[in-house]
Amino acid sequence: MSKRTILVADDDASIRLVLSQALTRAGYDVLPMSNIATLWNHVSRGEGDLLITDVMM
Repeated sequence: MSKRTILVADDDASIRLVLSQALTRAGYDVLPMSNIATLWNHVSRGEGDLLITDVMM
């Protein structure tokens, strides 16, 4: 079974970093991003198994 990929979208770099590090240590592939345009590119290509995002983003 392949690793699951989690998209982490947050405009706050420190939150993005902490989440990405914790999820990577837990065994997930993580795609961190800081803006909606990048997020939309990944989502439109069907990438990621789960999305964690900032409510205000």
